Amino acid sequence: MAFIDIKKTDLTHIQKIDAEHQQMALFINQLYSSAKKSDFHDTYNIFKNFLSATNEHFFTEETLMKENNYQGYFSHKLEHDRVIKKLKSIDEQFYANINVINAEELSNLKKWFFNHLELSDKKLGAFLIEKVFR
Repeated sequence: MAFIDIKKTDLTHIQKIDAEHQQMALFINQLYSSAKKSDFHDTYNIFKNFLSATNEHFFTEETLMKENNYQGYFSHKLEHDRVIKKLKSIDEQFYANINVINAEELSNLKKWFFNHLELSDKKLGAFLIEKVFR
């Protein structure tokens, strides 16, 4: 059983965004598996891939929001900025040979992922479907 499963009800129905969510979930699942094995280097490499995928995903969303004058842009971007700051802090700790990917951090990441999906990304998806992809 995967640590994170994306269900149909979690979809934004924007193909690129949903594909990026799937990729992020895959990396979170890999982080979970690697952390259970206490493999520092593997966990760090997976984390770097997750950080890169997250940056790419946020760029996708922010570009779509700006191009379409999405009213929720600033609050959505602030959330992105907060998450990137947290992930960069984790990256710095990895660089200092400190592995902070533990059960609590993974649980927080999972909660954030689904909260962000439900409270922010699904609203953005509905907006884009209504305004752009109609």
